[in-house]
Amino acid sequence: MNIVIIEDNEQNIRLYQAILEHCDYTFKIFRSGEKALDWLKINASTPLKLILLDISLPGINGLEVLKIMRSQDHLKTVPVIAVTATSGKYDQHSFNEVLQKPFFIETIYNLFHIYCDDTHCNTKENLA
Repeated sequence: MNIVIIEDNEQNIRLYQAILEHCDYTFKIFRSGEKALDWLKINASTPLKLILLDISLPGINGLEVLKIMRSQDHLKTVPVIAVTATSGKYDQHSFNEVLQKPFFIETIYNLFHIYCDDTHCNTKENLA
């Protein structure tokens, strides 16, 4: 199962890593949109289950990253969850979900569970 995280905040990165490692997910983390897009282009044949995309990134922002991703055939149908600390009308873009910061850890577990069709990672057990 492959998940891509595009996030520049170290605290959020550590949280995502802890959840993903505990649930045995395969994942890749990028701290900029440019690096993520380069990897996604080179690894176009890699099947992806989910992309978690921060809106406020250094360089090109998450909205631009999403626009570029949706223009590429191999990424058009991959679910993308926006992560943002700002309020806005992100639903008009082609995000599958918008996760508003701050958020509860259970929310992340639930989203990974929904989008990754995962039943082996029980939220309550992992939070203990």
